[in-house]
Amino acid sequence: MCHALSWFNYIYAYIYIQAPAINVVAVGLECGDIYIHNLKFDETLMKFSQDWGAVTGLCFRTDGPPIMASAGTMGHVWDLEKKRLHSEIREAQKGGTSGLQFLPNEPLLIASSSDNSINVCFYLQQILH
Repeated sequence: MCHALSWFNYIYAYIYIQAPAINVVAVGLECGDIYIHNLKFDETLMKFSQDWGAVTGLCFRTDGPPIMASAGTMGHVWDLEKKRLHSEIREAQKGGTSGLQFLPNEPLLIASSSDNSINVCFYLQQILH
């Protein structure tokens, strides 16, 4: 099924990814904005803005707290429950992060970079407050 987003006419998207919730996607834009959007109701649920440029990767954790990670020149981890930034990953790689993925049902975030490096981050089962 192909779906056109009503607010999405003139914005350049770098990445789309299916969220763990049904009918929900995350859209990462060239300007650094990230939209969590319900396709069924054509409704934006959340909007985040990452510092330092274009969104080059997005992923969701599936084994614990509702968090999403985004990539660009540095990494960002978002607390979806509180709708705010949880943490930043700075200078983990020499090049910008080109891709990232939480391992299914594991608290591990794998990030790859244009400098040909791979980093692994371990997240506790609960987000620390």
